[in-house]
Amino acid sequence: MKLVVGNFKMNLTLNEVNEYIDYFKNKNYPNVVFAPSSIYLSKFVENGLLTSSQDVSFMDMGAYTGDISSLQLKSIGVKYSIVGHSERRKYYSDDKYVNSKLKELIDNDIIPILCIGETKEEKDNGITLEVLKKEIDEAFYGNTTDKIIIAYEPIWSIGTGVIPTNEEIYDTIKSIKDYVKDKYNTNNKVLYGVDYLIEKKELDKSLIDGDMTPERVRDREELSKNAGDAFLEMARRNMEAMIEERKRARLKRRASSRYNEYRERRKTLEELNKIDNTNYKKLLKAI
Repeated sequence: MKLVVGNFKMNLTLNEVNEYIDYFKNKNYPNVVFAPSSIYLSKFVENGLLTSSQDVSFMDMGAYTGDISSLQLKSIGVKYSIVGHSERRKYYSDDKYVNSKLKELIDNDIIPILCIGETKEEKDNGITLEVLKKEIDEAFYGNTTDKIIIAYEPIWSIGTGVIPTNEEIYDTIKSIKDYVKDKYNTNNKVLYGVDYLIEKKELDKSLIDGDMTPERVRDREELSKNAGDAFLEMARRNMEAMIEERKRARLKRRASSRYNEYRERRKTLEELNKIDNTNYKKLLKAI
């Protein structure tokens, strides 16, 4: 069964999360995993939905403000956790903690979803496989197990509109599977996490074990048929949430612009009040 992981990232308000839960809670989708912001994890678990954390601490307990431990995730019923997402690696220097985070998850019987991927510069330099192997080796050191799910996300394709060819996707995922099998004697599932195109020569999807969904939708049902309308609905709602957020941002900017314009006009009128009444009326008509 192919797995679909919906990473909400830092999106959705409480009302939007409740709408998500209301839609999915009475449906049976054993292969759809929800990864909401940490403040909503319990809500998804309590409604019987497979739930993943977007990140986890490298420690099990202690003075680590803002962190969430594997032990805490386990205590509320979270079954999966994303580790090493490209955004965590980029903004929080997560590379050095990935191995320790995996160990904590495995020790607490939580299934890790290990994200790996290459940048545009690394791709252009022809070192994609070297980068992916290095990230796998760093993560697998002392953590060799079939339980680790690998999510391949080519960083150069995220949000750029540049989409890998079917051959690139197939060859890279095959290389990942062959590498872990040959070096670690494991059969790890490999998800694909960025857009792809259905070309005349269709992608051999039998090799891909599932999908880690970004916010966009592009013929993705072809990769995740087992998720049925659940996947498409989840992706659609993610997109709607982003559209609404952009609308709110535009309205806020427009309101701010109008307020500034109002302040300028009021300031002008206050200046005019200092002028004698005759000139004031003349100038007022000119505004």
